[in-house]
Amino acid sequence: MANKDVYAQEDALVIAEVLKGRKTSFTILVNRYQRLVRITIWNYFRKREFVDDLCQEALLKAYLNLSALREPAKFKNWLLQVTFRLCVDYQRRNRVENSCVESLGENDGILFAVNNEESFILDEASVLSLLNRLSSVDCFVVWLRYVEELSYDSIASIIDSTETAVRQKASRAMKSMRKYLK
Repeated sequence: MANKDVYAQEDALVIAEVLKGRKTSFTILVNRYQRLVRITIWNYFRKREFVDDLCQEALLKAYLNLSALREPAKFKNWLLQVTFRLCVDYQRRNRVENSCVESLGENDGILFAVNNEESFILDEASVLSLLNRLSSVDCFVVWLRYVEELSYDSIASIIDSTETAVRQKASRAMKSMRKYLK
């Protein structure tokens, strides 16, 4: 898990450079996290049509609000929070429904590991079918917990919820997916 935060201190240094006026340094963060933002948006909407524009908007919002970031070493979680809120706001404004699950086109299979006991590789069609059974938020929580391996506490801060509620969402979603797989 320590490897997941290998960029945290480097992010803080890059952010300090950007805030000192070296605006082009933000490109380092864009290159590092653009794929993560794209996947976050896709996980929320499960439609390609929103990914490019919302990704640009999320990264722009992060750039414009960088001075509001209290803990630069937690940039990744903050960026996920900015992206999540952008998705929620966009969905409310535009009344977007998640009925049609589409491929993002960036993977051949996804390894799911649950509690280090069960693990299985699913092809893209199976993954999409599983995700279609979850709400946007539940899908997002499962992805953050089991793919990105974030703590329940981190996820709670990203989606502005309690740790208990996040644990319940993850548990309920995984139970639903297990039922479908059996």
